[in-house]
Amino acid sequence: MEAFFYSRAKLGVDNCVVVAAKYESRTARVLDKSLLFAAIQEVINENPVLAARLTERAPNGTCGPVWIRLPALDLNNVVSFLDVDSLDLEAHLAKEAKHLFDLEADLPLWRTTVLNDGTLLYSHEHSMGDGQSALAFHLSLLSALEKLPETTSHSGEVVIMDVPLRP
Repeated sequence: MEAFFYSRAKLGVDNCVVVAAKYESRTARVLDKSLLFAAIQEVINENPVLAARLTERAPNGTCGPVWIRLPALDLNNVVSFLDVDSLDLEAHLAKEAKHLFDLEADLPLWRTTVLNDGTLLYSHEHSMGDGQSALAFHLSLLSALEKLPETTSHSGEVVIMDVPLRP
């Protein structure tokens, strides 16, 4: 199925999966860049495929599509903050679904967009999974956010751990 969806993405005929969730804190904690980046780091540590991408040819010569690990990831390239709220969530979802992934970039096949009211849109290319996979991301992110201390700092640079990729 990965190869099927990857082929469709290469042809530009497949949109991505987008699932939105609104994050609210009981302690008035704001979902800012530093907090979100620290939580995403934890989610990546638990789900190594979030630090991988598909390629036509792996460094070892294997023909693709093949998943390869990214040695590092700058979260600033996959996380964006918009100064709008979710009043027109349907329009935000439609716009995000039409935003195709650059399959040649050294980036994972997912991204997030954070609206100023705490709504987070998580998008991923179909090769990574389905709507249930997106829901799993949100649940993992919520769990990571709940475990973080009140004051957290994160530069945005994620060095990828050497954990085997799971299909």
